[in-house]
Amino acid sequence: MSNKIIISIMILMFAASLEAVQDIKISITAPHDNAEVDRPAKTQGTVARPDAQVYIIVHPVGVPEYWVQPKAVVHKDGKWTAMVYLGRPDTNNPDKQYELMAIADPEKSIKAGDMLKKWPGSKWRSHIVRVKRKPSSKGKYYLQVGTWRKHHFAREMVKKIKKSYPKAYMISSNDFTRVMIPDIDTTLQGKKIIRDIESTFNLKPILKSLK
Repeated sequence: MSNKIIISIMILMFAASLEAVQDIKISITAPHDNAEVDRPAKTQGTVARPDAQVYIIVHPVGVPEYWVQPKAVVHKDGKWTAMVYLGRPDTNNPDKQYELMAIADPEKSIKAGDMLKKWPGSKWRSHIVRVKRKPSSKGKYYLQVGTWRKHHFAREMVKKIKKSYPKAYMISSNDFTRVMIPDIDTTLQGKKIIRDIESTFNLKPILKSLK
């Protein structure tokens, strides 16, 4: 085979590879496939257009529901970050797998907490990443700090609470967003946290058992 033919083949292969890369309009860069992650897990990726509306969809494997997560924050360089919530806070099957997909500019209006029957239509969609949730801690209780209809109020509150309780997180469902504090070992510990939050934020948390 002549050198010219070899060079031509290499050019064509490079062009095909470059075209394939350019076709990736949205991607998930973290977590990686088959990773073990926390229940509120940070996801990251890239999108071709920084003004795109990016959502992560969570599909528990073997279940017919697809859950819309809080909208991602997209930066000027096209990189995005988002939190996803795998399953309920009070249950955890260590063998359960979850599929994650990032979508950009959904065809129909969606919001965090929506339950869908299939992957939603969108302008762009990423590859699917499959993950497992890390085993639950030994804490026997958790606190439901409060419930908000407007997601941004809950987001502001969880930022404040995280300063004292870094494991605090949000969960959205049925048009409401709840702020939770996990990993509470005893009712005495829970009552102490409740008093702290009541005096600091004028909220009335509810202590709940994982059983």
